[in-house]
Amino acid sequence: MAEGTATVDHAPGVNAGDATMVPKVGSWQFASVVVVIGGLVAIVALALAKYDSDKDTVTGVLGVVVPAFASIGAAAFGVTVAYHAGKSSGEVTGKAKGEEGKVQAVHDAKKTLASEVLTHLRNAQAPVEQLVSSVAHAGSSAAGEESFTLASEAGPVEVTTDTLHGARKGVENAITACETVLRV
Repeated sequence: MAEGTATVDHAPGVNAGDATMVPKVGSWQFASVVVVIGGLVAIVALALAKYDSDKDTVTGVLGVVVPAFASIGAAAFGVTVAYHAGKSSGEVTGKAKGEEGKVQAVHDAKKTLASEVLTHLRNAQAPVEQLVSSVAHAGSSAAGEESFTLASEAGPVEVTTDTLHGARKGVENAITACETVLRV
């Protein structure tokens, strides 16, 4: 066996290529088998009691009745087993498709939101640039200082260059993040 190859144990009677599960027998299947067997026993007992002297007639009656009961029992048993197997298969398929749909819905929602936010960010980019430029030109600072002092009615307001340039960089980073989501 090649290194890294996994092995899978299968239930007895199930091929390695068979993806179906071995169905479990429930109370309805058990009850239907009991009814069919009980009916067969009753028919055999009645036929033997009525036609005891004529063995050919008993054989003929049982030759018709036994296959009929067997067919009815097989149908009752097979329908319920097939129903449960189909239901299990459908649930697995439905869950898988539901997960695919959920992933796609999240992806679509991210793109829609990123598109809306990107529009607002692009609209805000020019005013932020103008604000940074205006504050940088209007403010005064001593040589080597990392802040601007702005005059206001309440007195001087100090604005650091990190805050000023951080606003510009924050808008640029947000635009880049939205564009990345839209490309994916």
